Amino acid sequence: MSAVLRQIWSDNDYVYAVTTSGLNVIEIESESLYAYAINTNGFTTVWANDTQIFLGTSSDGVKVMNKNCITGSIVAPHDIVSCVNNYLDDTYLTSNEIRYIHGYDDRFVCCTTSGVDVVKLEVLGYVNSTTTTDARKCFMTSGLSFYYTTVTGTEHRINRVDGYKSDWSTPDEVYRAGVGWLPDGEEIKDIFATDNTSSVDGHNTVFAATTSGAYVYDEGTNVYHVYSTN
Repeated sequence: MSAVLRQIWSDNDYVYAVTTSGLNVIEIESESLYAYAINTNGFTTVWANDTQIFLGTSSDGVKVMNKNCITGSIVAPHDIVSCVNNYLDDTYLTSNEIRYIHGYDDRFVCCTTSGVDVVKLEVLGYVNSTTTTDARKCFMTSGLSFYYTTVTGTEHRINRVDGYKSDWSTPDEVYRAGVGWLPDGEEIKDIFATDNTSSVDGHNTVFAATTSGAYVYDEGTNVYHVYSTN
């Protein structure tokens, strides 16, 4: 059976594609497989900063790989599974079952089957969390806020948290399908946000990919635009 693609991330040199079989490193210049790391249950999600690649698993927490460990060849791709190391498990995270990771620079937000964790990447870093079984996708901005989606029954939500230096129980803002700019019954598939791009200083713009198209929402003015797939 062919491997199923789960997510991609890229930098200037490579595309990192996680599948149900593991990780494929694609050289951008040649558009060819350069290296790979097979994992029995594959990887669920991937995000990378300038020096490290973070990989989510379905039952074994978050793994990490240093970019300088990647060696390969488009003629004979290298097996780099030995570069994959343990990083965080449920000793620190809300669960070992990782649904999604997204970060910025020295921090990332991680959606698990039991909650949402914010991880600061440093020797004396920290992990702050909230508990929920409903988190699906997450997005870390370049500023002091992050977003995550939740699905409760048939209701889809986008949640925003401002700051990430302590555990939280209630988001600072919640956008519910059926209330405001997201129509009732809309399923949120993915999210993206840009800092300080609102018409009002200090506010963000939120992009939501849904079952009917893309929604672009200005958090400062509450104005939104819809780009439909119909």
